[in-house]
Amino acid sequence: MKKASKDILRLSLEKRAEMAFQEAVAEVVNEHARLKLPLHVWRNGKVVALSAPEARHDLDVVTRK
Repeated sequence: MKKASKDILRLSLEKRAEMAFQEAVAEVVNEHARLKLPLHVWRNGKVVALSAPEARHDLDVVTRK
């Protein structure tokens, strides 16, 4: 685990939690891509299987501000 910089520690707990969650999701997507496994997500009331590239695209769209 990386040691947090002092700049990150100045952020709110909510922002740090959001950043940690986004990093964890990115790691899951990368691991699924490495193993060539689909990711299963809940979308519009149904479970949908996404390929890693589709999941990366969705992650990019969601995290883009």
